[in-house]
Amino acid sequence: MNNEYNDELIPKPEENIQPAKEDDFLADVENEFRNKKMGPKHAKQLKKKTLLREILGWVQAIAIAIIVAMLINAFVFERAFVVGHSMNPTLQNGESLFEYKLGYLFGEPKRGDIVVFEYQKAKGKWDKWLPFYDPSEQDYIKRVIAVGGETIDIKENFVFINGQKLNEPYIQGITVQLTQESGVNFTYPYTVQKGEVFVLGDNRQESKDSRVIGPVKIDTIRGRAVGVIVPLDKIRLLPDNSWSFGQQ
Repeated sequence: MNNEYNDELIPKPEENIQPAKEDDFLADVENEFRNKKMGPKHAKQLKKKTLLREILGWVQAIAIAIIVAMLINAFVFERAFVVGHSMNPTLQNGESLFEYKLGYLFGEPKRGDIVVFEYQKAKGKWDKWLPFYDPSEQDYIKRVIAVGGETIDIKENFVFINGQKLNEPYIQGITVQLTQESGVNFTYPYTVQKGEVFVLGDNRQESKDSRVIGPVKIDTIRGRAVGVIVPLDKIRLLPDNSWSFGQQ
């Protein structure tokens, strides 16, 4: 019988022993100190540090939430308020709605869109992207009726686009021409220029709109109104375009 063997195949005892890590040893010492040898003064200090870390954690979480909310308000959705009756019956005085701000970065307004725009524009070029409202700015909310390149006419109590009568089931009252404010000078039929839109309020006899203030530049539009959020019993999404062309 061959009693020879290869001692390299037999594990050596020292190879199975895991040396203690220095970090684990220090942690054990720290725990022992805390559990058995820490005095009242040290325990109180440790409690204060723990509370401070917890407070700082909450402050950090709240700060991040505020920053995210401000970014959303500046670049995605913004809250707007309806003041007056110019958009009756679609929107009522006192309602609060939210507007989508990114849409017109990638496209242009379409007929039927309800938009919020700067009538009395604030000082800065990029003020509409601020996360807070500028009190020096006055905003209007109206409906887009004609876009760049289209010719609008108002006659016989109706709106005509490129010679076609526009059927508008959403309006209140009849549509007539109004006296233009100082500095505005255009005649009907009027061809809307590129980069502009012609807007009207749905309550045609109680609306200060493009008939008075002239066409609206697209870069003054803050966003497209997409839904009402207040009052709670009237929460709703605003309907898509519901206009159509009729016979002249």
